[in-house]
Amino acid sequence: MKNTFYLDEDMLENRAYNLSAEEKSFYIKNGYLIVEKLFSVEECTEILDIVYTYAEKEFPVIMNLDRREPIIFNIMKTKRLVSVLNELQNAPVSGLMSQVIFKQPGSAYAEQAWDPHQDNSYVESPNGLFLNALIPLKNQSPENGSLYIYPGSHTNGIYKCKKKKSYREGTKNNPGNKVLDKIVHRYERVDVSMNQGDVIFIHGNCIHGSYGNKSKTLPRPMLQFGYITKGEPFLSGKNAQRKEIPLC
Repeated sequence: MKNTFYLDEDMLENRAYNLSAEEKSFYIKNGYLIVEKLFSVEECTEILDIVYTYAEKEFPVIMNLDRREPIIFNIMKTKRLVSVLNELQNAPVSGLMSQVIFKQPGSAYAEQAWDPHQDNSYVESPNGLFLNALIPLKNQSPENGSLYIYPGSHTNGIYKCKKKKSYREGTKNNPGNKVLDKIVHRYERVDVSMNQGDVIFIHGNCIHGSYGNKSKTLPRPMLQFGYITKGEPFLSGKNAQRKEIPLC
C-alpha cells in the first residue's frame, strides 16, 4: 500500500460539517440526505487504493474493514461524518459496522441488485435510531448500479418483509430483506445519482435498494458505515457482528 497523504489523521479529525436547518428538515421529512463533496476526489482515490488491496477475486462485500485497517476506522470517526450524524440523531452516535460493496464490472457480483429493504430489519433498533452513511468512491448512476430510495418510508417503523440471505448470498440472487410490494407501492421511487465523495445518510427505516451494474467499464465501489445513538439496543448479527464502537 502506498503512503497516504490526503488521509492523514489530523486532516480527518479537524473538519466538521455545519448542517443547515434546511438539510435537517429534508432528512426528517424524507428519511435521507445527500451532502455533496464531503470527501475530495483525492481522498476517494486513496480510499480506493486501500480497499482494493483487500478485495478478493470476485469482489464480494468486505465486512468490517474498519477493524483491520486503521485508516478506514479513522474515516468512520471523522468529524465531517460524526458532526452530521450527531445532528441528525439529536444525540451522540457510536459506530456499529462497515462494508465495502464494489459492483466491479466483469465480476460475479457486478449485476447484483438489492431488493427494496430497510436496513433496520437487520439491526432491529426498537426506537429506529440506526442510520447509515454511504460514500461513493466513484461516480454512480443507474447505469452502474446506483441506489434508489422511497422518500418518507421511514415514518412507520419496520414493515413486513421476505427475509433473505444478504451476505455473500450467491451471485444469481438479489439480496435484501424485501419489503412487500403492496407496501413499497405506497411510495414514489427516486433514483439516486451521486458524485465521487458525496455522502448519503439514510435512516434505518427508509426503504431503498440498488440497481445492478450493467456497465462494462464503470465500477460502483461504495464505502458504508452503520451508526446508532449511544446506548441504544441492537442485534449483533451472525455475519455483521455489529458492536458499539466509541468514536472519540
